Amino acid sequence: QEAPGAKTVLTEQQISQTCFGCLCEAASGCDTTSGCVGEVCGPFRITWAYWADAGKPTLNNEAPTVDG
Repeated sequence: QEAPGAKTVLTEQQISQTCFGCLCEAASGCDTTSGCVGEVCGPFRITWAYWADAGKPTLNNEAPTVDG
């Protein structure tokens, strides 16, 4: 049992591709070409801080320094 207020950390292996697909569809219609709108970016519409905290993952193994 976790302590009150403890965070659960999930790894990529614990979240199914189906789940990622649903999140992507709900956030942006899974539009991988939309870039940033305001402070949120990419098909999952996350902020830079959340993206950086997650290790700066990218699609198709692009460099994390590529815009969009």
